[in-house]
Amino acid sequence: MSDLKGRCLCGGVTVTAKGKFTEADACHCKMCRRQNGGGAFYAGHFEGGVNFEGPGLVWYSSSDYAERGFCEICGSTISWRMNAMPDQASVSLGLFDEAPGQISSRIFTDEAGEYEQLPQDVPHKTGAQVIAEFMAKQENN
Repeated sequence: MSDLKGRCLCGGVTVTAKGKFTEADACHCKMCRRQNGGGAFYAGHFEGGVNFEGPGLVWYSSSDYAERGFCEICGSTISWRMNAMPDQASVSLGLFDEAPGQISSRIFTDEAGEYEQLPQDVPHKTGAQVIAEFMAKQENN
């Protein structure tokens, strides 16, 4: 499979997703909703990871365990990654002209805004379930 190229709104950050698209989720946690102006963060994951380039990329330490990438020029949400696994960054599906796949789960659904009516199209996971999965993944790396 060829690499998938994407960019932020202004082009100040470009993204190259490498290898096979493995999964995507829609995160409804409070931080993602704040960063995205109220909506979920639609995050894609790729077998070969993701490369970021450009003068606009800024990383914000949003918690003790993770950071969020955004474009400081146009404000586009770029990525989310765990400090312990920076090479396994999630990337915003909105950066690509053609989204590579469908979401496989909705995560942090227990933190969704009251205004959100979450479809039952894919499995839902609470924050506790997601954190447990991340911790297990971290232990296996």
